[in-house]
Amino acid sequence: MLNRQAMNSALEQLAAEDWTLIPDFLDAGEVRDLRAFWETHAADARPAKVSANSALNPDIRGDRILWLEGSEDPAVETLFARLHQWRRKLNEELFLNLHDFEAHLACYPPGARYQAHIDQPRKQGQAEGRRLISMVIYLNPDWSPTDGGELILWADENQNAERARIAPRAGRAALFRSDLVLHEVALARAPRLSIAVWFRRSPPTGIF
Repeated sequence: MLNRQAMNSALEQLAAEDWTLIPDFLDAGEVRDLRAFWETHAADARPAKVSANSALNPDIRGDRILWLEGSEDPAVETLFARLHQWRRKLNEELFLNLHDFEAHLACYPPGARYQAHIDQPRKQGQAEGRRLISMVIYLNPDWSPTDGGELILWADENQNAERARIAPRAGRAALFRSDLVLHEVALARAPRLSIAVWFRRSPPTGIF
């Protein structure tokens, strides 16, 4: 777990550059426990769609996902406590009014990728939905450069330049703006396990 100074430094980079890397978000024991949870429940994972209303398209997105909400597993409860701490810190430091989050495990088998996309599209200059901050947490203790599966953050919509290429090493987490950062998962050449998290703003209130 990051100390206060390191956490503040990460949040300063997020505010200035729309992304940051947290090198020690999970320790080795937490990674091990979450991998064990995946191994127990992997049969319940389902192929991921590009969006809620789209058909499956493994040429665009090839991972299998398992939503974590509702789990009473101790490893997931520990993770969620950490995420709530970060949600509160994001609100305190960056005034984001984050209300909650959603999270799933994602497994990319060899040959899978996720083409460049924005998690929360914008319309007329505003994010259309509730997702505001994305986080990807990695669970790959034996990752090597030949395994692929890096997270690529693009500097422009034409994908002419990378702003970052993040190796999916166990314990680290990438944090970025859901509505501003174009990103993709490079082709995986070995199984790649991660947790995707979206911190969400408060739901809209109706007028009665």
